[in-house]
Amino acid sequence: MKLSMRSDSASCVYLVCMVTCALCLSISPAFGFKILTPKEGQMVRSGETLPVTIDAGHDTVIVQVRYYWYGEQDEFGNDLEWLRYNLTLTPSERYHKHQRRLLSILRLREAVRTARTRKAG
Repeated sequence: MKLSMRSDSASCVYLVCMVTCALCLSISPAFGFKILTPKEGQMVRSGETLPVTIDAGHDTVIVQVRYYWYGEQDEFGNDLEWLRYNLTLTPSERYHKHQRRLLSILRLREAVRTARTRKAG
């Protein structure tokens, strides 16, 4: 028995439709959950342990929920607390802080370079 692929557009459309249907039928619906407590906007101290209550909705297989807090961020994900802290520093203090960090990065880069040459040699 010889198999051949037809090159007409009808067979291509049929193939695309079949693949699309197969993919759509194989995807199970995703259910979300709603966090009931703590309430949105509730202030929490760093390191504080508090209970979290969720509404699982239709999802019956949730085993564990990990809930992480992040500091206040702008729409681009920049940490506003860190930005405000840096703005309390004088330009000279910010420059010296930057120089210390740059020096740390350069030292790390040199250590990696040294380790690689030792390994190669």
